[in-house]
Amino acid sequence: MYFGAENWILLDGEIYKDFLPYMYVCGGLSGAKEAVKIERTDLECWDFDGLRYRPTSTKAYRVYARFPLEIRKLREKIENSGGKFSQSYIVYGLRASLDLKKPRFEVPQAEELLRAKRDIRIMAVDVEVRSRDVYYAYYVGDDVVVTRDAYDVFAAADVDYIVTYNGDSFDMKYLLNHGGLSSKYYLDTPYGYKPHVDLFVFADGRFKSAFGLSEEGKSLPEVAYQLGLISNEELRYKMKRKDISTMDEAELKSYVSIDVKLTHRIADKWLRILEALSLITGIDPMAIRQTAENASTALLAEALFHKRMEMEGAVLIDRRRKFGFPGGDKVKAAQPGLYRDVLEADFAAMYPTTYYWFKVNPIGVRECSDGFEVATEAGRRRLCFDESPISEVMALFYKGRKATKAVKDKFPEADQAIKILANSAYGKMSSTSWGIVNEWAGAFIFQYTEEIFKHLWERFKGRAIYGDTDSLYLMNADERTLEEVNAEAKKFGELYEVKEEGRWEYMLLVPTADGKTAAEKAYVKVGGGHVVIKGAKLRPHNMPVRMRYGGWREMLLKAFFKGRDLSELIEEFVRSAEIEELFVEKSTTLKDIFYTSEGRKKRLDHMSDVPMLFKLAVENGGSAVVTENSINGKKAAGSTILDVLHIPLEANSTYVIHNGRSYLVKGSVQYDGTTAKASVSYVLLSEREVRKHAMAYLAKLDAVRSIERGLKMGLRDASLLSFL
Repeated sequence: MYFGAENWILLDGEIYKDFLPYMYVCGGLSGAKEAVKIERTDLECWDFDGLRYRPTSTKAYRVYARFPLEIRKLREKIENSGGKFSQSYIVYGLRASLDLKKPRFEVPQAEELLRAKRDIRIMAVDVEVRSRDVYYAYYVGDDVVVTRDAYDVFAAADVDYIVTYNGDSFDMKYLLNHGGLSSKYYLDTPYGYKPHVDLFVFADGRFKSAFGLSEEGKSLPEVAYQLGLISNEELRYKMKRKDISTMDEAELKSYVSIDVKLTHRIADKWLRILEALSLITGIDPMAIRQTAENASTALLAEALFHKRMEMEGAVLIDRRRKFGFPGGDKVKAAQPGLYRDVLEADFAAMYPTTYYWFKVNPIGVRECSDGFEVATEAGRRRLCFDESPISEVMALFYKGRKATKAVKDKFPEADQAIKILANSAYGKMSSTSWGIVNEWAGAFIFQYTEEIFKHLWERFKGRAIYGDTDSLYLMNADERTLEEVNAEAKKFGELYEVKEEGRWEYMLLVPTADGKTAAEKAYVKVGGGHVVIKGAKLRPHNMPVRMRYGGWREMLLKAFFKGRDLSELIEEFVRSAEIEELFVEKSTTLKDIFYTSEGRKKRLDHMSDVPMLFKLAVENGGSAVVTENSINGKKAAGSTILDVLHIPLEANSTYVIHNGRSYLVKGSVQYDGTTAKASVSYVLLSEREVRKHAMAYLAKLDAVRSIERGLKMGLRDASLLSFL
């Protein structure tokens, strides 16, 4: 696949330099003057007519650029000249895979999945620099090796993948100076070209939720913690944040050993998902890795839609969403407070079932008198759907769940992969970016599922305490209750299925500030010694590191089951914790200070960006000037990870910064969207003062106060629900 240089493609171990990036243009070639080559095709352009895509009788031109980055420039010029185009946003590596390796359009079978599954051998690499000394640590699953000779890494690279964490911006620059012809995607080893996967690409981009990450935080230990892949001992060690420059050789090996082992564990989980995605779609794993750099998982499905339409002799013109629509209110809650013995009932693939059952797709929309009424800013229409090549591809993802469920014990990554594809297949239809967009099809899915949800909420109002999207929580529920829920769901389509996701000993619906209603999407559920927290304000991402990594959940268990007061538990923690454990840990990148994950300019975040800038200012004597690719005039990659330990006192102006020693830091930041300038003054703090500030910060946290208010409301009686 894309080798990472010019327009080079690596295929079957050989580099090819003649695969040009391209897009399609439907008339209006005046903006394509800088194209390297233009070919007329027999593919017919389909355009959106306000309801669906239809043939136009116009033939498409294939317009080539010399290098991948030039496609976007070509598109902008064609757009400015009034031209229409197709597939202008397809990632170059993904394009190469679709054309050269051919995608799959078959429902995967259980036996085939198990036969095709392979055991992959992974080498995790971590590079550390101390003064002028460069240390290379690698781990293949046996012992960690730490060496100063990069050739030792290449000599041991008889593996399927080489992986790093944030290696694209750091580790690879030390490896690329050695060996033969290499890039950030492939290293030339004695065993041939070996693919390099930077796991940070998945943790930092729009693949992260599909790969199991739901909370903020991009450092290696944070990601490993969310995935359940780090031990308490390793966490405690990493919290110390030791300075590499002060370590001897033995300490350095211990320190980097944890990093390469964590990298290997994450890779073992994620690369198997990558391989499963490839197995099901036919898309090369490295093309998926390259897609993850700038796009979401939805692009994988959409690229298959395009290729399937080409097989029918058609290309669909790119468009963006032109009109909005209500997405539906799928959050309902009873009175705030504490409930016991709660059943969590979840739909099995609610959205995929909807698009499969009704054949929802962007080119098969039609008005019909007996259809479901859909509302958008363009009006109201009753809609039905005709089957199409795109609905056939979407059906493959839905049907594939049966096969992957059958092998879930032996190949769980295949089940995760098909879920990713099934849940992303419909999202692009209502996207705000370029794509196969159809507002009517997107609105149908969201609004029809809202009708199901509203019906179930009303039907079980006497027992339902909370509902959100495709989940319903019920009190006093038995097996017959679940049967009743299923019977009601099947009134909307016989394929709808509701299953028992779990039973919770307690569920706390957190109140709003006035205490009258439950806060939206904010609750805690406890059962079997586990605590699940929903809602950004309740999660521990803005709490001190020990509370974040397990301590907060331990406190909640004591509050729920032993009746302990949260404020007392927090006071005990502050008195007994080590100084490092009292600080909020934040990780960000230079680029993230200025841009959102979608690439839009953003305001400074006082919990992440400002304390980071204050820390940099302290390190540089009181001031810091930062851009997305430099720190105080020194060049730095935009993906460079920055870390800070801090206690917020006054947003945007006052923090306690832990930088080996603890400082009270006051100052201000000037920010114009491209440059951030921090000017600060700071004084050294005693340990007693640090604990005082930590206690004050925790006492005013929304998470603490909200849960305290909810617990004080006491246990709720299910009989009250029928009067809500």
